[in-house]
Amino acid sequence: MQLRALHHHHSDEDANIWPHLRSLVPEATEVLDRLEADHQEMDDVIERLTGPRRPAPEQASDLRSLHTLLNAHLDLEESRVVPLIRSHVTPGWWEEAGKEVSKNHGRDLPMVAAWTLDAADEEQRAHIFATAPLLLRVLYRLSWRRAYERRAAQVFG
Repeated sequence: MQLRALHHHHSDEDANIWPHLRSLVPEATEVLDRLEADHQEMDDVIERLTGPRRPAPEQASDLRSLHTLLNAHLDLEESRVVPLIRSHVTPGWWEEAGKEVSKNHGRDLPMVAAWTLDAADEEQRAHIFATAPLLLRVLYRLSWRRAYERRAAQVFG
């Protein structure tokens, strides 16, 4: 599920966020091209990981590769792109894009929402709760959070 959600996240960035950011900040093209290339490279690894079973050493190697790729990607995104988003993208556009993106997660939405809230700081979490539809807030509090916590405990111990 997390790998599928990661793929959807990257697809959403490539299809929605990066084109908008390119139109606002043409000089961001180089870094956005790099991030898109990272997405393709990670998608190739994700495809191998979610495909037919392979020997454990091969899967372990792919997991290490994905870990390395994802961390380098996030470092670049956080250092170069997040500041551009904060300075050039309006909150209204961002919220509308978020609504559109959430439609693409389908059955993964509960886990993705809980994962997002888990990673958010207090200010971000407060904003999400203040702007999310009531139904989503209730579902999160009654079910999604606990399901995510159980899954995280299984994965991370």
